[in-house]
Amino acid sequence: MNRLLPDDVQLQLEAELAALKELVDADDVAPDYLRFWADVARFHAHGRATIRSARGASHGPDEGRVGDPSLRRLSRAAIAFDAPLLQRLFNELQALSRTSASEDDQLSRIAAASASDSGVLTEIVAAAALGDETAEGLDRLGARVGVSPAALGFLGRMLASPFLAEARHGRGALPELDAREVEAGDAVRGPCCGASPTLAALDSSDGRRRLICSLCGETRIAPRVLCPFCASGAGLGTLRSSAGEPRWIETCDSCGRYVKTIDLQRLPEHSVMLPIVELAATVHLDVMAEEAGYVGSDALGAGFFLSMHDLEIR
Repeated sequence: MNRLLPDDVQLQLEAELAALKELVDADDVAPDYLRFWADVARFHAHGRATIRSARGASHGPDEGRVGDPSLRRLSRAAIAFDAPLLQRLFNELQALSRTSASEDDQLSRIAAASASDSGVLTEIVAAAALGDETAEGLDRLGARVGVSPAALGFLGRMLASPFLAEARHGRGALPELDAREVEAGDAVRGPCCGASPTLAALDSSDGRRRLICSLCGETRIAPRVLCPFCASGAGLGTLRSSAGEPRWIETCDSCGRYVKTIDLQRLPEHSVMLPIVELAATVHLDVMAEEAGYVGSDALGAGFFLSMHDLEIR
């Protein structure tokens, strides 16, 4: 993956790796887990560079997509999970696995399936990128490939994320959409790619809640009184590791999901929130939520790492 990164991607990667390095001495974050997230950051950055190089420069914002949430959604043509690029990214993901990995590990099984059917990776990524609604599709694919649905979800979202991030970059920036002013169904799905949020953050200036998309990375203002997954206003609660902490869990008894929340007003002045670093630093919150019976977001979070460690990502 030794290719020249675009300036914007390079700066983001450098910031992420530096912040992850600062977590090395944290008591509740294992070094292996930090190395895992550093590799995820590198993979995502180099994946974006591969896609941008293959597809050329961005085209700027489409002003016709500014208002109606349904019009802001990326088109299939903009995302285009084309097989050759997916195969290149998958090969790079395989290169991150341990050299001692068994030929029968799950990545190797997926590689074998892809070698015999070039459309398999496209199917996996398309299913995983759509989120919860495709659980049955991932089950069927898993049975066909001989890999668990959780592994396919992990792999599919790893491969999909650079495509969606680059499609959003190519579309250009649009004015921020205030989800408080749209219907609840639109408020809980990312207006850009439709994925669920990976994190929630309370703005440092005005305390408004923003949801951060788990795939394309777009942020949006969202109601604080609605579950970010099912849009229910009932059965909402919180879990905290200790009083006064700037990070906690928001839960929903209606759908059994949770989202990690960061209050940026409680962080040191001039702090920059990097989602991938927050995901790494808050693994203890994932454990707390899952022990309480809640299910994590569909992001590449601790649940995937803990359940899919047989992928043996360094």
